[in-house]
Amino acid sequence: ELRGRDIYTFEEIFNAFLKFGNSFLICPTFMVKRDVFEIVGLFRENTFNTAADGEMWLRIGEKYPVGILDERLIKRRIGRAQETYKYRRLRIERHDFFSVMDYYLRTMASSNLVITNSIVQCYEFQKTWDDILCATNLLMQGKQSEARKSLRGLFSGKTFITGFKNLRGIGKLFIGIVLYIGINTGSSRRFGAILQRIQYKLTGNL
Repeated sequence: ELRGRDIYTFEEIFNAFLKFGNSFLICPTFMVKRDVFEIVGLFRENTFNTAADGEMWLRIGEKYPVGILDERLIKRRIGRAQETYKYRRLRIERHDFFSVMDYYLRTMASSNLVITNSIVQCYEFQKTWDDILCATNLLMQGKQSEARKSLRGLFSGKTFITGFKNLRGIGKLFIGIVLYIGINTGSSRRFGAILQRIQYKLTGNL
């Protein structure tokens, strides 16, 4: 929905992050002029860990308009030996991306930034989907009790209202329910492995 223009404002970028998550802006290669770093500062890896690149883009967006080339410039493959692949399948806590967004939502609460309730609901649904991913990893590690706790937010009315707005959301809810049933009926790690393969066809870059 942001296609068709060359330049985007911070508000548009921020709302897109809230709505689409870290998959909105995938940037495995980063190149910027030195004076930009002198103005916005360096990466805050100690604070935001794996989401430091996304947080950097938000800081850049606060100071400069952002242009996005709607074309693939490089090919990026994630193999089984890569840290990204391992991280996805070992992670049992919410992605660092959410700490970035929660930080900005807190610090910009008094600003003139326009964020609709619909966008906020999309962001909360992203958290629920991430909890589902973490619960699957916990199941794969034989931690059924922790996996069950990770799904506590799945069965809320707001989650279902947001999820049923599109087919992808319905698919994510369905996987979450199947996972919940599987955890409570003693399903094996093989069951979790099958769900993992399905999940990463539905998810973005989180």
